[in-house]
Amino acid sequence: MSTTDLPAPPERSALIVGTLLAVAAPVLLAFSRTPTVTMFNHLLSFLGWGGLLLTFRGAVQASGVQWRQCAPMLLALVLMVGAALWSWWGGAWPSSLALSGLALLGGAAAVLWAAGWARRARDGGLEAFHAFASAVVLAGVLSAVIAVLQVFLPSWIDGNVMAHSGLVGRGVGNLRQPNHLSSWLMWALIALLPLAEQRRFLVWRLPTAAFAAMGALLVLGVVLTASRTGVLGIVLLVLWAVVDRRLSRPVRWALWAAPLLYIVFWFLLSLWAQTTQHCNPLAKDFFAVCDQAPGEQPPPFQCQPPQRPMTWRDLLPPAAR
Repeated sequence: MSTTDLPAPPERSALIVGTLLAVAAPVLLAFSRTPTVTMFNHLLSFLGWGGLLLTFRGAVQASGVQWRQCAPMLLALVLMVGAALWSWWGGAWPSSLALSGLALLGGAAAVLWAAGWARRARDGGLEAFHAFASAVVLAGVLSAVIAVLQVFLPSWIDGNVMAHSGLVGRGVGNLRQPNHLSSWLMWALIALLPLAEQRRFLVWRLPTAAFAAMGALLVLGVVLTASRTGVLGIVLLVLWAVVDRRLSRPVRWALWAAPLLYIVFWFLLSLWAQTTQHCNPLAKDFFAVCDQAPGEQPPPFQCQPPQRPMTWRDLLPPAAR
């Protein structure tokens, strides 16, 4: 990309700040109140995306959007809107949940509209994609750091800036759910690849080693979640390397290295748990859940018996059990 294709610095800065507020801030927000512990995260996300769309509304209206390019995504949104309405009117779904779901889908449609504009921008939307991918990666890297502290140094967690893990020995980030954190870290790994090819992250140009370090940290975060979703995601990265011939050789090698790095981290974490006698689900059973209050130092390995393998076994026919 030539320098003439880049937006003016003020516009670029506004785009980066807006995407950080819309994408990264909601994932990293630890403040919560019961009974809806993620309400503030949702509100912050809507605030961020709304502010971003209002900031660039003039450019969006001037360029217009080719809705035909957005037709597949729009069809998916329409189907989800229909499902929400059917569950509300024809089922037992509470109106509060239905309305919140419809509001979320409406926000997604607005973001899709803006994405259609970005595609028609003079740089083909590359600058908007760079800002979005950088925000996803930043949120993933910081969430992985939080997961490391939750597992190895839980006494450092204050509950305000960093959330306590309800599953001792498993990283949950500020999302408070290992599967959700694992999914976000996988998307961060995916978003990291094009940034590494450009060697750009936010407003800096970084060496290849910096991107490799971020990728390794993200893989470690996936391991710390002990999520089966993460295992499947790591396998899909290898499949991506096999199928997509457009990838450069370094990126393809990085995708191939992801499962190997996952296995290495798994082994080291298991060795650490056995050596220190810390409670860690990875050390003895992938699906064990530790019975320990949040914020307390992990005791020697005392975990509840695994439940998920029995759940999967119950799905099999009686003759196959």
